[in-house]
Amino acid sequence: MGFCDHNSVGADTEYCPACGKRKVRTSRDVRRALRWKAYVLVAGLPGLLAACRFYRPLDANWVYFSGLGLFFAPVVLQVFSASRKRDVQHVRFLARAFLYCAILLLVLDATIAANGSLDRSNMTERRSTVVRKYISTGRWSTGYHVVVRSWRAGRITETLDVTRDIYRQTSIGGQVSADLHYGFLGLERYEGVKPL
Repeated sequence: MGFCDHNSVGADTEYCPACGKRKVRTSRDVRRALRWKAYVLVAGLPGLLAACRFYRPLDANWVYFSGLGLFFAPVVLQVFSASRKRDVQHVRFLARAFLYCAILLLVLDATIAANGSLDRSNMTERRSTVVRKYISTGRWSTGYHVVVRSWRAGRITETLDVTRDIYRQTSIGGQVSADLHYGFLGLERYEGVKPL
């Protein structure tokens, strides 16, 4: 049996009269009540990274920032609430925050995956000049990026993720080509970056 998130404070019974579940009484109970929602939230972040890895959106920054915002928002709320010793009183709000952010994160995952997997648009080859290239290193992975002049109006540059071999073959001032797809949902994506 799970924990009640109605949190009917003041009643002396151990179980909630509204739903019959056990009441949340301590911070440990709060963590237990939020556990499965937190697991769903944690599963959404690797899903987003995998979707962006397989179906690379051209404007990936807003996707990453949105995903990180949805991931950290309920965690920050819980930490803030626990630091003020109000997490037991706010358990219903925290449960909803975790649940809604987890759902929105999974919807974002599905949007990126559907945009790429259902896309049947014709490929358009774009050629551009390399302005800069850089390597980003993380704890478990290394990313290789090539910054090129943008072909879109209102944009100066585009950042393309490439493999290590392609990164080594490109040079600043050189030309690269990328295969662009319109995307099923209108979110442009790219693949097949190669030096010319």
